[in-house]
Amino acid sequence: MQDAPVDSAPKKANRFATLVRWLLRTGMWVAIFAYLFSFFGQRFFWAELLTNFRVQFMVLFVVLILLARFAKVSKLLAVCLAIAVAWSGWESGQFYLPAQQPAAGETLVRVMSFNVLAINSEFQLAIDEVRKHDPDMFAIIEYAGMWHEAFDALNEDYPHQHRDPRWHGYGIAIFSKIPFEHAKSIPLTEDAIDNPAAVVTVRIDGQPVRILATHVMSPTNRFRLELRNRQFEEIADHLNQDSIETILVGDMNCNPASRYLAKLIRDTNLRDSRKGFGLHPSWPTFAWPMSTPIDHVLVSESIHVHDRFLGDGGGSDHHPVIMDFSIRAK
Repeated sequence: MQDAPVDSAPKKANRFATLVRWLLRTGMWVAIFAYLFSFFGQRFFWAELLTNFRVQFMVLFVVLILLARFAKVSKLLAVCLAIAVAWSGWESGQFYLPAQQPAAGETLVRVMSFNVLAINSEFQLAIDEVRKHDPDMFAIIEYAGMWHEAFDALNEDYPHQHRDPRWHGYGIAIFSKIPFEHAKSIPLTEDAIDNPAAVVTVRIDGQPVRILATHVMSPTNRFRLELRNRQFEEIADHLNQDSIETILVGDMNCNPASRYLAKLIRDTNLRDSRKGFGLHPSWPTFAWPMSTPIDHVLVSESIHVHDRFLGDGGGSDHHPVIMDFSIRAK
């Protein structure tokens, strides 16, 4: 008489569970090292790209720490996960903490920065978005093609304009209800690419205020990354020529975690207007789980930010950034 066959199902289940735990632990270490690697953006191209996903790292680490008990992680891995959660949480959370502000001025002014996407044909949606928020001044990024004609619809409301259209995605324009004292375009890295920035000066409560709108190069390869960083340096050089209150707006093609953006902020003595209002991930509108804040408004220390928020996409892949500010008369 033969013995009954031993049931191998529990063994297979145990082997499968062991494999899943090993894969989870390996994935945890990979995520931790990828996060650490993202701090070396000034040395490695791929590390700079990874800085755009610091919020996603934070969410991933929260999920992984919830799975740590099932994965039976070592004490070392558990400590590393806890540090990663805390550090990435602080990186994102600090923008929600109340920020120190200078004294407010008497006149509240609204400025808007909107990358409309050059190939976007939803002209009326974008124009309706501008009208909905009714900014005193707004910058249009990727001011190309038919957008030059489309924005004629706002000529009556915004009689003061500086337009510099292009056939490609680096045209730029500034529209204003407030008269310009000066308006011009400045070329960025003109030896390599046609990429103008727009600069206008207005007067608010007796104070001259400069608005510079820019769309720096998207760093899709090392050459373009180096161009973008040169453009940051040229913007800083231009702004530092005069000690005038400044608002720098536009698509900077990097997250606040970028060391290059941090250097631009240090070199110009500006501050990030999102402090106290949140991260405001602005791109891409079509894939919100991967959204990252690459549209920025940087301001002089004397400018009081009353509010900052995102609008709807208006057919674009970017949310517009809207900021209310004032400046105290000297």
